[in-house]
Amino acid sequence: MTLGFLAAWFFGYVTSRIDWSTSKRLVRACYEIDHCDVPWWVMTIFISWFIGPAVVFGTVAFVGIGKRWSFARWITTFVVLLLITGCLYFSWSAYRPLG
Repeated sequence: MTLGFLAAWFFGYVTSRIDWSTSKRLVRACYEIDHCDVPWWVMTIFISWFIGPAVVFGTVAFVGIGKRWSFARWITTFVVLLLITGCLYFSWSAYRPLG
């Protein structure tokens, strides 16, 4: 579970530092949580965005411990989960200026 939190923090930090200066999209709504009232579904997505990877990593670890996975299976599983988490964060960051 800790690895999931660290992965979410790391990818969130890295993608927030990317300069997407090609963005010419007009923003018609306010989705900044600290400045505007946001709908409940936006807050739900926001919370699951950061807690979701930790829950998935924790669930996979629980299943892996119960089934006594080999070391190679652990490494392969966590590398795949890290790649999926990274793609999730990078795809959202790439979508914002292009969408």
